Amino acid sequence: MNTQKISKMKNIFYQSIIAGIVIVISAGTAKAGGDDENPPSQSVSTPEAVSSGHVLDKGFYFLVGASNPMSDFTSRKSGVSTARDSYGGKAYGTGLRLEAGTMFNLVDLSPSTALMLRVGWFGVDAHRYKEDIAAGPIVVEVERLLATVNVLKVAPQISFTPAENFAIDAYFGVSYTAAIGSDGYFRGLNDQGQARTSDFGFSGFKGITYQPGISLRYSVLMTGFEMNWGNVEGTYKVPDAEDVTRSERYPLYRFYVGLKLNKR
Repeated sequence: MNTQKISKMKNIFYQSIIAGIVIVISAGTAKAGGDDENPPSQSVSTPEAVSSGHVLDKGFYFLVGASNPMSDFTSRKSGVSTARDSYGGKAYGTGLRLEAGTMFNLVDLSPSTALMLRVGWFGVDAHRYKEDIAAGPIVVEVERLLATVNVLKVAPQISFTPAENFAIDAYFGVSYTAAIGSDGYFRGLNDQGQARTSDFGFSGFKGITYQPGISLRYSVLMTGFEMNWGNVEGTYKVPDAEDVTRSERYPLYRFYVGLKLNKR
C-alpha cells in the first residue's frame, strides 16, 4: 500500500515538473513573439522642421518706397486723345510710395509655409511732372502733381520660411484706385510784352488695378518689389476748353522697404 502511494506521488511530481517546463517554454515563446512584434525603440534621426519664429503671424505693416511710371503711364486707352499721349510716363520722374496695411495668417500649410492675406488699407504714389511747351512766341510751362491712391488692396499671399525668422512672400493684389491730378499752365511773356498768366486744371480718375509682387522679411524688417497695372477712367478739367473724358493706362513698378510688427 505504501509502495503504491509512493509511486503515485512520484507520478504527480514528474507530471508537475513536466507541466512547469511546458509553462516556462510557452511563456518564453510568447515573450519572444511579443518582442518581434514590438521591437525596442531605436532613436532615428529625422530632420527638424524649420521654426518660423513669428514671421508667419498676423501683423500690421508700413512701407515706404520708390514709384516708377512706365513709358505708357497715363497714355490713352480709349476716349479723347490729347497732347499728353505723346509723352506718357516719360515726363514723370521717380515718385514716392507709402502704404499701410495688415497681414493675416489664414492657415498654416506646414510648419514653414502659410496661406496669408495681405490687406493694404491705404497706399499712395506721388508724382510730379514738369515741361516747357513752345506755342509760337509764348512758352507754356506745364506742371502737374499727381497722386494715385489705392484703397483696400486685397492680396492672397503664400509665405515660406526657409530659415528661422526669415520669410519669402509671393502675392497678387487687386485694389480700387483713384488718381487725382492738379495741372498748372503758366504762360510766359510774349513778344508784345504781355504779362505772365496762369491757369489751373484738375483731373480725377478711378478704376481697378492689379499688383503682383514679392517680398523678403527678416524679423520685423521687410523689403520688396511689385508691379501695378490696370486702366482708370475719368475727366480732365482743362482751362478755357471742354472737359476731356477718357480711359488711361496706369502701369508702374515699385521698390519698397518697411516694417511688419509681428503679433506674438
